[in-house]
Formats: sequence, structure tokens, C-alpha cells
Amino acid sequence: MILQSMRIFNYKGFDDSGSLMFGERFNIITGQNNSGKTALFECLDKSRFNNKPHRSIAHKSPVLNPLSSVEIVVSFTGEEIRKEFLSQNPFRFSIELRDYSVREANAKIDCLFNSSSVLANLKAIQNLGWQAGGHQSGFEFPSPAQTNLFYFIPSADRQSYEIQGPMQAGVDEVCGILGAAVNNSIYVFRAERLNVGSSPIAANQPLQPNATNLASCLLQLQASHWRFDTFIKLVNNVFPSVLSVSVEPVNSNQAEIYLWNVRPDTGRDDLKIKLIDSGTGVGQVLAILYVVLENSSPKTIIIDEPNSFLHPAASKKLLDILQRYDHQYIISTHAPEIISGTKPDTFYLVKWDVTRSKLESLNSADVSEIKKALAEVGVRLSDLFGADRIVWVEGQTEEICIPLLITVAGLALPPGVAVVPVLHTGDFEGKRSRARMAFEIYERLSRANALIPPSIAFIFDREGRSEREISDLKRQGGGRVFVLQRMMYENYLIDGEAIAAVINPTCEKR
Repeated sequence: MILQSMRIFNYKGFDDSGSLMFGERFNIITGQNNSGKTALFECLDKSRFNNKPHRSIAHKSPVLNPLSSVEIVVSFTGEEIRKEFLSQNPFRFSIELRDYSVREANAKIDCLFNSSSVLANLKAIQNLGWQAGGHQSGFEFPSPAQTNLFYFIPSADRQSYEIQGPMQAGVDEVCGILGAAVNNSIYVFRAERLNVGSSPIAANQPLQPNATNLASCLLQLQASHWRFDTFIKLVNNVFPSVLSVSVEPVNSNQAEIYLWNVRPDTGRDDLKIKLIDSGTGVGQVLAILYVVLENSSPKTIIIDEPNSFLHPAASKKLLDILQRYDHQYIISTHAPEIISGTKPDTFYLVKWDVTRSKLESLNSADVSEIKKALAEVGVRLSDLFGADRIVWVEGQTEEICIPLLITVAGLALPPGVAVVPVLHTGDFEGKRSRARMAFEIYERLSRANALIPPSIAFIFDREGRSEREISDLKRQGGGRVFVLQRMMYENYLIDGEAIAAVINPTCEKR
């Protein structure tokens, strides 16, 4: 499931938020404290969304409307809907009055299950559950006067189904089923300690949206040794001090999560600590990593201010892991390392304009708009686009192409690494003293008492250099110089057929 858009009505600082469109990967929301970021996420959290009407000095009456609501548009694949329907008890669904036979009802369901993308528009009002939110592709939710009802009956093995009907009495139950699917597909991780250190043991349960059954889920994962080993490696990547994780039954129906700062094979069980006694952010990270690892279909993972419970290095490592898994992420933050590390599909600025919260969509590729967002939260442009380490290359062509080649190869530059062209390639040519001096300048800048990133490597064209000159260059560069096999990097991009296609028509005209 992918959250396509949402719109908030009459909730806390939001009178009418307008439509927020979300991309399929990373979405960033930034803004000052108390501007409305957390309120926005609460509208997608079933356990936190209540009637909290918007109040404003602009309104003469304290409360104009007692009901808060949120409308969302979500996208399911037909296969996701099929699995959801087959997991249910028999339920009723409606089709338009003119389509009244079981055969036609079967045809509609089959078409639904074979769809690549089905949009559903849902509306949530506290205490009333999910309702139809208007027109949507695949789910029309026609009025009772225009419909016939049918029964969808899954088989005992949940692999097939039967349709019976039509019938006259009853209520269409698809909206509630989709609403439950939405609730189970959205995980909201708040900037607070999660009480997830222990839970009752239950078999074959998915992680709850609030992660309260994390201990039970990890106990089940622990039985699959290689998957649990993968999970531990991910945890260790974010928290190097956590060498292992274990889950143990503490009685017949309760599981407890433990962290190890030493290897478990040391036999020092006395050194393991309970998750509940660990740092604030560990529980959130364990739950987040479990979601990304254990769900093959996309989930919507919402993380509120990860920088408030993770230090910058851990934040970067977590983002690096998230980028490997095809889920949708919506993150609120004003931390430069998170904004720069995501390359977001959408970028929103939340502002308080004295009477209400307002959302402004920004173009993350437009420097002027980035500056605008940074000024709002008090961050400098250098904080956002700074790099931890630099790979120096020959020129602007390499600066653009080398990251693209790395992506095509299925790799990724580590977080904080930038590819930058050297200012004057000629500084590294000619007399040895001149080349040595150029390397020394770059080296001193990297070691200076300033926040200038160190150099990882220098990648140069071969050009007309002899083998001896290349050997001298590598020696003076301290093992960080790499020279391409061909004369110029552009030689790798030459396409003979393309050149012939351009030259031949020109020759024919002559």
C-alpha cells in the first residue's frame, strides 16, 4: 500500500490543510517546533487521532465544528487486495444495480484482483471509523438505493473464494476492510521511548502499528536463524555497541528482549541488558528495522523527528538501510544530515501564520527554496550540503557521470560522500614539485582546524601521461590516486553508431 495523499480538516492547528501529495519513497516535512508537524502525523495514527477541533483568534466562536476528520487516498495493488479479502471472514460487498448476477459480481472481483493499481478514497472521523471519502478507482461505494449486495466467502485454506447473492438486506463492508488494511500498513514512530521491551507471546501475528508486540514478533523471527542474523547485522550497523539481540520467554506467555554488548557465545548472560533499560532510540530502531525487513509489500513508515532519539551518525546509517528497502517513508525533521541524505520525492514546510498551520510544498532541487526552508528552521546551506568525505575527479563530466554509473551498477555512495571536480587539473601535472605541492594543499585543507572533509581518492584521466609519470603521481598522492585506462573519461562514453549517424547525413548533403 502507498499513501498517495491526505487532507486534514479541523484538527489542532489545521483548519484545512489542503491536499498533501506523497511520493513512493522518501517524503520530508520540516518546520519549527509547534508548527504542526506532529499534529499532521497524529491524523495517520489510529491510536492518537481524536476530536481536537481547530481554534483560532480569527473565529468568534471557540469551536465552529466539533468533529475533526482526515481524508486519504491510498493505492493498493490487486494482489494486496486479494490477500486482504481472502484473510477475512465472509463479508458483504455491493455492485451497481444493473450488474446483478453472480457471474458479473465474479467478473468485477477478478478485474479488481488483476489491477496493477487501485485507488481508494477514505475518510476517518473519530469514533465513526473509516467511511467512503468520495469517488475512487475500483471502489465506487454506490448508494444503497443503487446497489445489490453479494457475499464474498473465502475458502478454508484462504486460496480461493466463492460469491453468493444477490441479497437485499445489509451494509457494504469493504470500506471497513480497507480501513483496517490502511491501519495495519501505516507505522508511526514517535519521538518518545516506546514501551516494547516485552509482550505476550502470540504466533503468526504481524507487528502492531504501535509495535507493542515487538518482543513476540522478534521471538518468532529468532526461529529463522539466517533472517534473524540479518536483523542483528542491521541493528549493529546503526548501533555498533549492540553486538547481538536475543528474545527469551520469561514465563509461559511472555517474551522479553535483551541487548548484548558482548558476544553471546562468551556465556556472560549476566552482561545482557533488558531493552527497557537501554537508550531511548533503540526500541524505535528495532521496530523500524523489523518492519522494513519482514514486509515484502510496501508499508508506509512515518518517523517523527528521528534526530531527537538518534545521534547524527546513527541517523545516517539508518537512512542508508531504509534506502535499500522498497517502502514509503514520511519523515519530519529539521536535521541537515537527514534532509541531505534522502533526496526526497516531496518536501513540505509547515509554518504557523498566527491563526493556523499552513503547508507549503517546496522543490528539493531548487536551491532558493531549500534556503527558504533552512532559514525557517535556522539551518545554514553549508550544514545541509556539507560532505564528510570527498572523491576528487577530473572535471564536471565525471562529477555528473560517476554517481550515475555507481547507481546503474546497483551500488550507492555511502552517506556523506561527495564527488567533486578539482579546480585545476594542471596543478597535478608537470614538475614533481608542483604536483606534490597540489597534493599537500588538499591534504592540509583536510587536516586544518575547520570542518573541511578529508579526501578519499583522486580519479584522473590517463591523457598523455607516461607510465613513469603515472607511477610518480600515485606515489605523491599517497595511494589515493587512480588513473583510468583510457586517455580521457569521455572515451568511455563514445558511441560509434551515434557518431556515424550524425556524420553520414552531413556528408550526403555535401
